[in-house]
Parts: sequence; structure tokens; C-alpha cells
Amino acid sequence: MRTRADLLTHIQLTNYQVNNPTLGRISKSKRKRDDVVETFEDKTIRASVEIDNNIIAHYDKVISKLEWYLIKNAQETSYKEFSILQTIRGVGEIIALTILYEVDDINRFETVQDFASYCRLVKCVHESAGKKYASKGSKIGNVHLKYIFSEAAVYVVKFNPESNCSYLK
Repeated sequence: MRTRADLLTHIQLTNYQVNNPTLGRISKSKRKRDDVVETFEDKTIRASVEIDNNIIAHYDKVISKLEWYLIKNAQETSYKEFSILQTIRGVGEIIALTILYEVDDINRFETVQDFASYCRLVKCVHESAGKKYASKGSKIGNVHLKYIFSEAAVYVVKFNPESNCSYLK
């Protein structure tokens, strides 16, 4: 997904560099991406954007198949957990899948703090004699869970106005 996003960004930046009008959101529509190719006069730039589009189209197919397989597998093997995660307003299939597969067995964590630390949601504090030292170990834990919980927080606030987190909106 990130590589696909990088390709879309490349198209947007290329469009910006040649002073074309802003494209808006082109990520979902293949037709809109194909139309963008025609807006470039220079044949080399047009070829570059066309290659980006072809790679994005390939990623779309691969990602679609993978998502279908993972959802089907989660429904068969972890239906209860998968369903519970999706009851949180703002948590869809992809966020639920990521949490489900990255956490695996929640019982392997002795405490909530251990789990939060594994998810890179807390900073390690190194202190001695009341003095704080540079934090170490910022790369310890699961980067995918940190990313997905950050994404989930944004969507939960967006779809739950009662959350009263106006500073995140």
C-alpha cells in the first residue's frame, strides 16, 4: 500500500512540477488516472506517468486479492475477534485485520503496559538520580501496530463525535 501511495504521490508531484492544474484525489479511479496521462505534453513525462499508472493497476489487483484472502481467512479462523474489532466505529476491515494478525495472541502480554510498549505507544524513560537521559529503544516493538493504532485513533475520533477530542479534528 505504501509503494502504491508513493507512486500516486509521484504523479501528483510531477503534475505540480509542470504547472498543471491540481489533480485532486486520483487514487480510487483508474479512469481519472488514465486521463491525467494525457495532460502532459512532454512524451517522456507522459511515459513516466503511464508506467506509474500501470504499476498502480497491478498493485490494485494484487492488493485486492490479498485483502479478499485475509478477510476470508480471518472470518474462518478468528471470526469472533475480527467481528469485535469492527464494532468500534471507525475501525474497518483493514485496521481490524492488521490488529488481528499483528497482535496474534493477546495473552502473551502479561500486562497492558507490556502490550502498549510492544505497540510503541509509550516512550522509554531513562532516569537516574532524578535526571532524565536520552530515550533509548525507540525502535523496539511493532512498527505496524504503532502505525495502525495511530490511523485507528484518527478514524475513531472522526466517526465518534462524542469522543470530545476537538484538538484532533
